Amino acid sequence: MEETLRLVCERLVGDSDLVTVTCKEDDGIMRVLVYVKESHIGKVIGRQGRTARALRVLAQAAAPQGVRRVMVDIEPS
Repeated sequence: MEETLRLVCERLVGDSDLVTVTCKEDDGIMRVLVYVKESHIGKVIGRQGRTARALRVLAQAAAPQGVRRVMVDIEPS
């Protein structure tokens, strides 16, 4: 899942050096932290958060078995 989200975010931003994705799982809840260079964060969030919402849906679909909830946070690096 981490690799999938990293690949999508890299394509949105256009440069692999500007994106870092980390995943942490605890008690059935997976937290995904997407760090994007501040000048490109708007490309990952999208208009009215549509792209961020789509990333959250993708993360939920790609989550491994046993994960009940996936939280995706997009933060500047």
